[in-house]
Amino acid sequence: MNYKNHWLGIPSGFLIGAVSGIATTYLISLIIKKNVKDYHIQTNDFYYSIITVPPLGSLIGTIWGWLNGYTYTYQFNP
Repeated sequence: MNYKNHWLGIPSGFLIGAVSGIATTYLISLIIKKNVKDYHIQTNDFYYSIITVPPLGSLIGTIWGWLNGYTYTYQFNP
């Protein structure tokens, strides 16, 4: 018998989303530093990416974790 608990998938999805959001922010900052010479535009774009990307990644990861869930498998008389 299998039982899927959607709530237990949320923490792992949140962590995966947060880490991928931070990694994406780092990659965005590298691209901005390479392509933009104006320091003012560079710092503003970096701050906007810090504010938006990790929370958005966490939200998407939380939703994905809830949809994916965590499956319990019960074995009776194995």
